Amino acid sequence: LMAPATGSDTDINLALIEGSVRDVALSLSQRSRLVVRDLGFSAARETGLLLSDTAGAVVSRSSASDNALSGMRVEQTTTLPPGASGPTLSDNTLAGNGRYGIDAVYAERVTVSRNRVAATGTAPQHQASVLAAIGTGSGGRVEDNIVDGAGYVGISFSGQGASVVNGNTVMGYCARLSDCGAIYTWQGRANALVPQSAHIEGNRILAARAQLEGAVSGGREVVAGIYLDDFSHSMVVRGNLVVGAPIGIFLHNASKITVEANRIWLPTLVALWAETDQRDGDWLSGNVLRLNEIVPLVRAEAAAAADGLPKFATSQAFWFGHAIDGDAALAAGRNTFADNRVVQLQGAVAEHAMLRGPAGHRFVDAVQWQSLNAAELKPLRPARFDAASLLLGPELVADGGFDGGMASWSSYHDTSGKGFALQPLSALPGCIGACVRMTAGHPGDLLASASFALRPDRPHVYRWTAVLPASVAVVGIGWPYISSDTTPWDNLADAAGYSGYGPRRGGAGETVSNEVFFIAKAPGPARVHWQLETLGTPVALDNVSVRELISHTAATAADWTALAAAPAQAARSFGCAELGWPAGCSAIGLDGQPVPLPLLLAARTERLLLRADSPFRR
Repeated sequence: LMAPATGSDTDINLALIEGSVRDVALSLSQRSRLVVRDLGFSAARETGLLLSDTAGAVVSRSSASDNALSGMRVEQTTTLPPGASGPTLSDNTLAGNGRYGIDAVYAERVTVSRNRVAATGTAPQHQASVLAAIGTGSGGRVEDNIVDGAGYVGISFSGQGASVVNGNTVMGYCARLSDCGAIYTWQGRANALVPQSAHIEGNRILAARAQLEGAVSGGREVVAGIYLDDFSHSMVVRGNLVVGAPIGIFLHNASKITVEANRIWLPTLVALWAETDQRDGDWLSGNVLRLNEIVPLVRAEAAAAADGLPKFATSQAFWFGHAIDGDAALAAGRNTFADNRVVQLQGAVAEHAMLRGPAGHRFVDAVQWQSLNAAELKPLRPARFDAASLLLGPELVADGGFDGGMASWSSYHDTSGKGFALQPLSALPGCIGACVRMTAGHPGDLLASASFALRPDRPHVYRWTAVLPASVAVVGIGWPYISSDTTPWDNLADAAGYSGYGPRRGGAGETVSNEVFFIAKAPGPARVHWQLETLGTPVALDNVSVRELISHTAATAADWTALAAAPAQAARSFGCAELGWPAGCSAIGLDGQPVPLPLLLAARTERLLLRADSPFRR
């Protein structure tokens, strides 16, 4: 560059130079230990900065924006000698690039640190295939970067060469394509037996959602915070935070993976998913998933169905699928789930986990999941926030709390069974005041309320609370049964059945509360029939209720929870305004204990806060 004489006395670093369209703005090759600093690369037809065979180069404090393919690209045509380092790209800003922000996929031992990479592959004018905001090859180190917006993967890495993906923040990923992850690797069958080792630790992954428009096949809703894809093995996923992702951590045809001490908060589909769909061998083995903290989410539809019945979507804590062995692949040495802490903030759920095998799939509750994984913990329920607030009509069940003993109730005893018993109780831990204890000797034994009227074609809610004995491992309650008051005792719920998400089973000593919605198909008179599936076991019943549902208002997660997250560089204080809650709000933590506001968080720390004064708190 030669400056004109008239401008020779000006600082050339303040000049704006506009050049002709080039495939690459700056290409550097066959040099070691280069330093590139304080430069900008913009609007190249392919790549802003290209480094070829530049071992030990350092690129820092530079920018690359609106380049059609890659902002910065590193490639190698020769193998690095032992102990040599690839280039280091640090403290750069990249925005609006088409395929990659930083592309180091075909280079070894590249370090990518403290960069900010935004809007990769999200602009409609980019016609090339979208790949990743950051991509690295064998031995790459991706540390302390911020990825904000990626049309496809946030960070793509190789599982080989002791790769590291640590301390990054990724948000707004998978904006254009699904079957995707914020942090992703794919090894392929050719690398199934190649030595692998990688660590994915201390990353902060914020919300994203599946891009479903035009998507097809089984991957259309697969958007994961951390996604270890086909034939990945021998990796550690530890201490990461994933908030609001459809899938928290996904192991797909992956083996010898340790997934521990991660926090997966408010997933919309599932927190931990491990699955193999291969049938030529066991490609899901040696995995250990332990000590993770999971906070599932129950959502109500904002608008009622045509019949006024509310519908609910429940995210599960776990999915596990094995195409060959099904549940049998949950075993020591094969796939182990242990000591995972599941915090249920909207009450117990029936769909705690999904299992898939040769015969198809099924959902199981927490008790059934623990029977398959003996080292798992019971779910914690430190507080309760409803998925919807309900406007209800008057109570229809007479004395559902049994304060008058059995005066308003009757029972039926099938004499072919043995051990039927009823016992009014003035008090029992878990009951509110009085309740009644029932032991069934036959599946047909029941406790029946006095008759009441229903409004046909209107939604109603049916509730009960059961206190289970400490001496029995698992107790099951019968299906909801609101019948006519006379023979043939038809169920007065319409063909759509009952809508709800609570379980009808519980473990030793638990108090189980259930709530289901139904449409009355006849005016009655009707009555509640309460039955037990577990025979010979005394179960206490309380708070039986049937009321008409006038209307409901669905909650959003923001109505009762908020993420407080301090940036990596500094502490931050959080009060009601910062949390998005009204002035004068109050908060509790995941342990159910009060949290004084404002809350000061140290740099690079996070906390999930619950709004204690939320109108959706029960």
